[in-house]
Amino acid sequence: MEKTPVKLYLDLDESLSWQETLSEKEEKETKKIEIPLTFISAKNSTEEKYSEEISFTFFPDGTEEFGIIIFSDPETKETFSLFLNPYSSPELIKGEINFEEKYSF
Repeated sequence: MEKTPVKLYLDLDESLSWQETLSEKEEKETKKIEIPLTFISAKNSTEEKYSEEISFTFFPDGTEEFGIIIFSDPETKETFSLFLNPYSSPELIKGEINFEEKYSF
């Protein structure tokens, strides 16, 4: 059985998620899952979005496409950033991260 990349899709407006295997051979109905979070923004290697849909690719070797998903928990009102690092495991960071901002230590 050949392993193929998988795309994870997020609908930022409707708080939905679904996945599709990147294979022309496979044609099946996609099940969308409601996520109890409020999406603020998402960025992958080619685009940044504040609404509509965005996707992230996960590869068979365990790596993933670069990405940042910023969301809030409606119950606690806390904001989090999920950083998809192609070179290591995904990281969940409390607060909103911005790689374009300059920090001083």
